[in-house]
Amino acid sequence: MTASRRHGLFAAVAAAALLAGCGSDRDATTPGVHRSAPPPATVRESPTGPPQSATGPAPADQVRIIRRWADLLRHGHVAAASRLFSIPTVVANPGPRFQLGTREEVQFFNRTLPCGGRLVDTELRGRYVIATFVLTERPGGSECGIGVGAKAKTAFLIRGHRIVEWLRVLENDSADTSTS
Repeated sequence: MTASRRHGLFAAVAAAALLAGCGSDRDATTPGVHRSAPPPATVRESPTGPPQSATGPAPADQVRIIRRWADLLRHGHVAAASRLFSIPTVVANPGPRFQLGTREEVQFFNRTLPCGGRLVDTELRGRYVIATFVLTERPGGSECGIGVGAKAKTAFLIRGHRIVEWLRVLENDSADTSTS
């Protein structure tokens, strides 16, 4: 990764972390997908607004991958958690979507997440699995603080047993059915 690309990625992730926080009752700190970010060309549906026929229980194999990622990260195993992501992968925490093109960028993204999380619920919405976590502190995190115990949601797109997209979901976006 070039120094300028690393600096730009760091600035974007740091700004997103400051905006997102780790959870509270305020919308600004609840995880979510930024509405103004256009979806990648391969995604034609929003993780918060798929067709009604595409909802239901999440596939067990995808839930296992999400649970494994959360458990590894919560215990401070950033490199192992990062290996569960495809290269390239798309992330948004919240804010614009970024394509991460190297394993180092994926590790940087995971390392900068301030909280760990314990998976408590999943639901299939379109091609996405919406995962609900109870936030925790984690080794190497930047202190989850008042977010500990709060719930956060993330939309995962998984293909070939790898995380292809990781998109935070704002609670107030859950009723949004637009595909932006």
